[in-house]
Amino acid sequence: MKKSTFLKVVVCVAVILWGTAIQAVVLQPGPVVFKTYDWEISTGYDGDIGKTYFRSASTPGYDVNNPNHRLFSDPSFSIFTSGPGLLEGEDMFGLLELTQLWTGTINGDNIDSADKYWDKGDASEYIRGMFWGGQDQRVYIGEDALGGKDVTVFATGIQYNLYLMSSDYPAGGPQNNALLDPSLRDGVDYFTNWRDNGAGTLLAAGETTYFRFDGETSTGTVNGKSLVYMDVLSGAWASVLTDFWKVPLSVGGLFDDTATTDIKQDWVILDENGPWLKSEDTGRAVPEPLTALFMGLGGLALVRFRTKK
Repeated sequence: MKKSTFLKVVVCVAVILWGTAIQAVVLQPGPVVFKTYDWEISTGYDGDIGKTYFRSASTPGYDVNNPNHRLFSDPSFSIFTSGPGLLEGEDMFGLLELTQLWTGTINGDNIDSADKYWDKGDASEYIRGMFWGGQDQRVYIGEDALGGKDVTVFATGIQYNLYLMSSDYPAGGPQNNALLDPSLRDGVDYFTNWRDNGAGTLLAAGETTYFRFDGETSTGTVNGKSLVYMDVLSGAWASVLTDFWKVPLSVGGLFDDTATTDIKQDWVILDENGPWLKSEDTGRAVPEPLTALFMGLGGLALVRFRTKK
């Protein structure tokens, strides 16, 4: 046996033993689709139709000579929050939960789900985490077909983490449990009652490389969907997922459209009952062909943005 071949075998065996030791549910090879929920508190906006509002004069893409460009400080721009818990300079934070894993099939620039092989609670395993720190940089106010306003938001700096745990969150869920009120957030990246007082094994942590929200506010309710690309920078998944996706747009230099990234995710807002806004997400990724067989369960979920009239 050649030395290089021997080393590869040793590495594979080590990865198998390590993955088995910390996680019982194994991520299957090939493309993966994961389902998540999130509950968030965020910032909403209103302004003049046809105008793009920038966080500051130094925000990429801002042109002081463009009559349709304005700043967040402009008197015509309204800024409001959906609830408590946001930190200074932060436009969104929330709670994440991964609920399902599916095999996937690559279909052009998408991955379609095929067969489900894990549900929340299988083998007494649960995946929860948090996202925080996002700043909205550009907000475009448009007009919808009903005479109301559409809002398009581009944001940067959203960070997240996800942990593998052996117990579910408190009964009733974030929207119906006083223990999970957003006002009880007790750290930048920490919410004690949500993550078993700090328990769990880190599966994934990272940040977004692209974030866009498109929402409709003509009826006074929240309707919208988002497209998010994100990197996995640490945790068990950092060495598993490949940079399969390309960041789609630069948006005036706000994003690096030459970069590749690990996760593509979109979501649809479900409801806004209780203090949180709840959304359902679908994420897509491609693990490394070799290590995917041996790494345990993990996942990514993202955030969404809330707009209200």
